[in-house]
Amino acid sequence: MNKGGYGYCTHSWNPMVGCDRKKISAGCSGCWAERMAVRQKYRASVLDPDDNKWTGNIVHFPIMLNEPLKLKKPAIIAVNFMGDMFSGEADFEFIERIWDIIFDVYCDGDKHIFLILTKRPKRMLEFCQWLYEKRSWTQFHPNIHFGASASNQEDLERILPTMLELADNGAHTWLSLEPLLGPLNLKSLRNVRAVGQVIIGGESGSQPRPMNEEWASEIIYHCQAAEVPVYMKQMAGKAEIPEHLNIKELAW
Repeated sequence: MNKGGYGYCTHSWNPMVGCDRKKISAGCSGCWAERMAVRQKYRASVLDPDDNKWTGNIVHFPIMLNEPLKLKKPAIIAVNFMGDMFSGEADFEFIERIWDIIFDVYCDGDKHIFLILTKRPKRMLEFCQWLYEKRSWTQFHPNIHFGASASNQEDLERILPTMLELADNGAHTWLSLEPLLGPLNLKSLRNVRAVGQVIIGGESGSQPRPMNEEWASEIIYHCQAAEVPVYMKQMAGKAEIPEHLNIKELAW
């Protein structure tokens, strides 16, 4: 388990690595996790050696499952950000083992928060329905925050119905609007109030696509009007965050 790395969490935990090759969002073409996998030891198993793109394989690391149980202080843990836990090849049975650790932490009284993030919230909801019916669980665990990412309006319209359904059923939800590649229409306060946290960020890397300050400013305005915490993570590339946008609010 690694410390930090995203600004809005304290640790990252990756018992699964990888994603399918299907690009379902404009953000996929500059995938941060894919670039990180190239630098690290996952290359042979999850990346195509010809183009350094995801192969579609999802690799499991059972040896890492117990890592959160070793933490002595409350932590904010980003779960499986080195890929997409709910991509097409992801195994529900192994994800269930991750949920067992999260449930054990909750039952032991440890105050860790687990952040889930996907571009495929429909499959995340399917997993929850499958698992909660199997376990006869009737409510979402309060130490899990279910997140979905969007880079443009098309992404947002695709993920919002599922995120609203999760929120309506009592789940903690959040949105990661990164890499932000276009303006987003959040004028409906219902769309903002249905989530407990919004993260905004531009694209990283050596050749990032631009992010307009006005896009971020508009999102911040609607979040503040709806009293939803908003965290400005970064501008595109190495650009400094303008002072009027440098807001670091967190719900967890």
